[in-house]
Amino acid sequence: MQANTHNRDSQATDQQRRALRRVNDALRSLIRQKMRLDAPAEHLDELAGHLEQLAANNSPYVIGRALEYYKPDHGGDINAVQPYSPISGLYNPIAPIWNYQLQSDRLTVELTLDDVYEGPPNCIHGGIIAGVFDQLLAMFSTTQGVAGPTLYLNVQYLKPTPLYQPLRFEAFIERIEGKKVFTIGQCRLGDEVLSKAEALFINQLMTAPAESTGEKTLHET
Repeated sequence: MQANTHNRDSQATDQQRRALRRVNDALRSLIRQKMRLDAPAEHLDELAGHLEQLAANNSPYVIGRALEYYKPDHGGDINAVQPYSPISGLYNPIAPIWNYQLQSDRLTVELTLDDVYEGPPNCIHGGIIAGVFDQLLAMFSTTQGVAGPTLYLNVQYLKPTPLYQPLRFEAFIERIEGKKVFTIGQCRLGDEVLSKAEALFINQLMTAPAESTGEKTLHET
């Protein structure tokens, strides 16, 4: 492991990566179980003791991230850009699993979110929706070679967004003006638009492609 927790390179072996995914998947499952855990106090105390012991056993190895913190050169695997992201990271147990679909004019992800992300009863927390938009719009900018920090994000919550339903989030680039990358997004449940977003990113790579027609695409869908 490397002590630099924000490195773009990693010496982790394939075996380490697979093992870390197993650890992450087990923790993700445990977090979801805990949301509906209603057990006798004796069982809960025993469980807490096991977890406390596991945490103590891990302490000698908590010296830095094993994997890349940020890797814009993702090699076709968009999940590799930010493996520790709390919104989409494959190596962060609080993040849902994302399945990206990249097209020439948009980036799409289909998500079904559970109790971990609940805000109003049976609905997704508004902050989670904003986080998904921020991550998705940023990831599309990254794939287009115009990555950079978010300057602003505006989300319109049109209708409640339910848990346990297949949602489709889409990201588009509306236009590029110098370093400014204007993006738009939407969340759908079937044919129904539940929310929309617009964001401005500041391009730090300065390899901007030709201006996108994303705004027209959004209005036509």
